[in-house]
Amino acid sequence: MLIRLKQNPKAALLEMGMEKIPQSVEVQVAEEEKNLWVIRLHKRPLNFKELTEEALEKAAAGEIQEATCCPNNPT
Repeated sequence: MLIRLKQNPKAALLEMGMEKIPQSVEVQVAEEEKNLWVIRLHKRPLNFKELTEEALEKAAAGEIQEATCCPNNPT
């Protein structure tokens, strides 16, 4: 299955039972090796905001922060 996953990852996932892969989604496989690092760059979410210096200091100190990005009572 590993060879199939490398050759055609989307088809391999479907064969393994993953039923809901949108047509618009491209699936890629990145295999790490002993002397190879794989760096994944993600796009920021639409509601992304940089942390303030105060928030960074609190996070670095291990202080618990309240999430402000998400609604308290999602509907």
